[in-house]
Amino acid sequence: MRRRSATVALLVAFFVYLIPLLGPHAAPLLGEMFFGDMYRSRPLWFVTDIAAGLLLQLTAFTVVYLFLQKRNLARGFALLITVPALLVLAQVLFMLWIPSLFLIENDTASDTGSWPVECTADDAWIVGVPTAQAPPGESVPDVLIQTSKADYGLLSIPGCMVTPLALPRPTLQPDGHVDFTLGIDYVVPGSAILFNKQETRTGLQTWLIARRGQNDFISVEPPRDMPRILSSDGEWISWIDGMQIVIRNIAGVKPEVRVDISAFGPASYVLSYIDIRAGEILVSRNDEFIVLGINGEVRSRIPKPAEVEPQPSTFRRFGDGWIAWDAYRDEGRYQVAWSLPSGKGSHHVLKGRSINSVAVSPAGDWIAISVATSLNIGNIQDSIYVLRVSDGKEVFRRYLPRYTRTQVLFPAKDLFMYSTDGKTVVLRIR
Repeated sequence: MRRRSATVALLVAFFVYLIPLLGPHAAPLLGEMFFGDMYRSRPLWFVTDIAAGLLLQLTAFTVVYLFLQKRNLARGFALLITVPALLVLAQVLFMLWIPSLFLIENDTASDTGSWPVECTADDAWIVGVPTAQAPPGESVPDVLIQTSKADYGLLSIPGCMVTPLALPRPTLQPDGHVDFTLGIDYVVPGSAILFNKQETRTGLQTWLIARRGQNDFISVEPPRDMPRILSSDGEWISWIDGMQIVIRNIAGVKPEVRVDISAFGPASYVLSYIDIRAGEILVSRNDEFIVLGINGEVRSRIPKPAEVEPQPSTFRRFGDGWIAWDAYRDEGRYQVAWSLPSGKGSHHVLKGRSINSVAVSPAGDWIAISVATSLNIGNIQDSIYVLRVSDGKEVFRRYLPRYTRTQVLFPAKDLFMYSTDGKTVVLRIR
């Protein structure tokens, strides 16, 4: 009788591996999970999952075996509640507790630094759009913000006064849709904003430039599918057309410039920065960044930093130096690396977090980092912190509500700003 009960209980216990694990996009069976590729670089995780699976199997075996040995109300009730309990426990173990153990690193730091508030702007949020970087040592006169009503404005530096931007406003139509959508493509602080309008009914997309101090918008016609940027003085618009960089004067009073890049061969090219006054172009080519002169000469090449996997949007040239950070990682800690006049170094973000924004102070002596959870599990708070470039030591930190995902900026050498709780805060660095 005992052998028969044990055999039946063992067979029933294997059904725990048919429990579906409810994920955001699929519901694989528990048994399927043990054949996944994620264990290739995580043998300890595999052992932990096996142990947890055996624990569920042992629990099922014990309850069924005891019931078969002596069938009574108490053991029948235990068998009845074991089924939903195992279903719930499997979700908690394999979808929350164990992944958290291996994917989330506990944050033991606390708020540090006592930089005083210089000013704040209510109902203002720093907009994370491509922006022309100010040359080393220079401040920016304003920062693009957005309000809770989706209106755009410029926050003045210093002072935090918000000036609404007179951009076109979509109008709600009788059918419940707006007549067009509006998006910001590129910003040159204190000078110009490149934006686009897309008609809802036809899908027609047009690009316009708003110039500071001018009421009329300037219409531009770059190729539809080509990413485009403005020069650092806001006087030129540029894009890549085939194997040429096209640089066109917005006012149309100066001749168009075309820079041939065919000598570099077929590759994935992305424009990052153009400074007409200095005669420099920064373009990424596959895994390297190239500084070109307007005449096409190569001024310098910057290989992709070995420590990180940057994209053109997560690489910044700073004078003769640079800073780069991971745009995305399948696994492991996100990382920031830099080679700046004040020093070289790298920084690992705690596991379970991705990088929202990175900024370098005008003097190149501070690095600010904004991080948030990269997972849909755990209870990771957003945080912002500032590192000293020379030694990588943290000098300032603030924790923010989950999913704040703020941008960070150094608008001046002694100012630091971020957004939280519906407002933008500017601190004075001390």
